[in-house]
Amino acid sequence: FPVTIEKDYGSQEVCISADWAGDTAMLDSYLQKDYYLAFMQKCGKFPADLPLPTEEERALPIYQPYKQMRQLAKGCCLGLSYGMGVDKLASQMNTTKDIAKEYKYSFESVYKKYSTKRRKLKENAQLKDPNSWCFTDGFMYEVYPTAYNVKPVNSLLNMPIQGAGSYMLRELVKICFKRGILS
Repeated sequence: FPVTIEKDYGSQEVCISADWAGDTAMLDSYLQKDYYLAFMQKCGKFPADLPLPTEEERALPIYQPYKQMRQLAKGCCLGLSYGMGVDKLASQMNTTKDIAKEYKYSFESVYKKYSTKRRKLKENAQLKDPNSWCFTDGFMYEVYPTAYNVKPVNSLLNMPIQGAGSYMLRELVKICFKRGILS
């Protein structure tokens, strides 16, 4: 029988992104108990004197007021990491464009190296014909934008991060087979 294995490293894209860009602030946030609240703490929206909670601790009453803040931060960090614009970010965060712009500015200020490297990659990509940077016979350009309404340039920008994550998981499965954990 074919077997499907599902494994997801917690916030692996953040770790890969931090390494790719050499962004020590992003890596520091990743290494904290909660990447999203660490971001909020770095931009002054989460109390600096309140320890960041583990996943289990987030259920404690003291952290309940920050539940919505964490969801906003998660939408912001993931959305901006994947190239989301301000209009869509405001819609996803269920907030105004002005507040979405503030979050975007905070993200780009806190994670300067990542934001700069991503912006430069995007600028370089936009100067070229999309067909010159397609992967796997145009798969990224032809399939993703039509199937998922993704801009071709965002597909290009996400390829190094998503591709590295996919590679890591494939290698993990190989190791599990070699060690007899999977058969």
